[in-house]
Amino acid sequence: MTLPESRRGFGTYRSASGVEPTRVAARKVTSRGFGISYDDVGDGPTIVLISGFSQSGGDWWELGYVDRLVALGRRVLVVDPLGHGGSDRPHEPDAYRWPDVALDVVATMDAVGVPQATLWGFSRGAALAACAAIESPARVVALVLGAGGDLSDTPPIALSPAIETLLAGDWAAYFATPGARSTRTRPGAITNG
Repeated sequence: MTLPESRRGFGTYRSASGVEPTRVAARKVTSRGFGISYDDVGDGPTIVLISGFSQSGGDWWELGYVDRLVALGRRVLVVDPLGHGGSDRPHEPDAYRWPDVALDVVATMDAVGVPQATLWGFSRGAALAACAAIESPARVVALVLGAGGDLSDTPPIALSPAIETLLAGDWAAYFATPGARSTRTRPGAITNG
């Protein structure tokens, strides 16, 4: 398997075999006016891999998931959610509103002609997969959700007061905002309060 050029952002990325991969061109689809980076490899029933917060599709490659799924006869779409990996990183908070950011996954499926797929998300990617399934149930054959946390509550529509203060660049106001400080601790943990 070859590791796409779009996943070469870090020099340590290698295919699961550890061999220097052959470079291929990056791919992007436009959704809501933003470029969404993706890889499309293999043949067979489609699995869409959606990475978690602060991750990229390169993590799926580096950990060997893509190689293994293709070897099992699957077509694999590796999608970088908006703001991650090779996808666009708009600075406007409205670009990241739900369910729009989850529907970027469905737009990627549309662009490559995939009518239905299994969505496999990790962490925030699990929440995106679940949201995409809720918004477009006919497009989802199955869900694989890892480390998704509590998915019973929908993501907030409005920004929290703590996030509003961060966007304004006011650290003093941030730490004075209720809910900004972590209330969960473990023995010996350092807190900011």
